Amino acid sequence: RVILMGDSQEGLDDYINAVFIPSFCKKNQQILTQIPLPTTVNDFWRMVTQYKVTLVVAFELDLNRADSSIGNYFPMTESEELSSGYFKIKSQKTMSHVLWNQQQLVVSTDTQSSTMSITPGKEYQLTHLTCTRAPKDLKPSDLLSLMTMIRSSSPIGSGRTVYMCRNGAEYSGLICILSLLLARLDNDHRLTVPLVVGAIKAIRPQVIPTVHQYKLLYQVLALYHESTNVYSNFGD
Repeated sequence: RVILMGDSQEGLDDYINAVFIPSFCKKNQQILTQIPLPTTVNDFWRMVTQYKVTLVVAFELDLNRADSSIGNYFPMTESEELSSGYFKIKSQKTMSHVLWNQQQLVVSTDTQSSTMSITPGKEYQLTHLTCTRAPKDLKPSDLLSLMTMIRSSSPIGSGRTVYMCRNGAEYSGLICILSLLLARLDNDHRLTVPLVVGAIKAIRPQVIPTVHQYKLLYQVLALYHESTNVYSNFGD
């Protein structure tokens, strides 16, 4: 699991409901977690900054902010600033699409602490994608469009990607596994979908909970294969 650096004397816990998922090339490159609760917003930003997350992909957010069970962890509008615990989060640039909203966020802190991974006065930048519809409501072609956007925004180098939804598995897990499968398809035209899903289920058992999601994996892979015109074998 993901462990947070923290000093208990400062009231910081090391626990967060999050797990590492490997990418095609690197171990622990992706993170599955739940949408921050009102009580875990500060822990979320500790995780983002400590593990150098540069892309956050979020599902099931309440865009009207009427759901009190979801933490208010980032500003919705451009140039808005939000304070949360040790952190200040500012939205610099916003772009909207029918399937997602993209924001460039800047995170900073005024707090000096040996357990903080950013120092006072320095800024930490990342991309936040808010998916405006749940994957269950998307056609395979819409999912592929969403995946294309996510992959084009994915960090180069050591930056990590966080996928999150309400339970930290159902929708975030689907997109995370699709990202992994598409990367493997680019590099190895033979892949066995059940083996990949099984490996991720060993880490987060709640991912791909339905036959419908399994079918979506194959449908999106087939569309991607057609669009790239590359020979591939998905296996059974």
